[in-house]
Amino acid sequence: PGWLSAKAALAQLVQIGREHDIPVMMVIIPEIHDLSDTYPFADIHEELALVGKDLELPVIDLFPFFQGCTPEEELWVSPTDAHHNATAQGMIAQGIVDALDSNNGDLLIIKEVSK
Repeated sequence: PGWLSAKAALAQLVQIGREHDIPVMMVIIPEIHDLSDTYPFADIHEELALVGKDLELPVIDLFPFFQGCTPEEELWVSPTDAHHNATAQGMIAQGIVDALDSNNGDLLIIKEVSK
């Protein structure tokens, strides 16, 4: 029910955006415990990107921008809080800017960001 409700809510958000001419996009921000080539949430990123594609929703997956950053703890708020710190937030912002720049601001293109 949670995943189905989330997809339904996302579809509703996309529809509202279209009705009011408001651009909507999905940005997939990686979980930062393991940013290696064996990233444990790659399948979830892929599933989210497919949902975006099905909804004709632009998707920016920031994992490629973070991939290989080690030690991951340097991106955490503190040793006991793995939320994204200021450095990681800056990487998120730069990744979004880079994706939009590479598409000339066109949100119609589904794009992955790379370093």
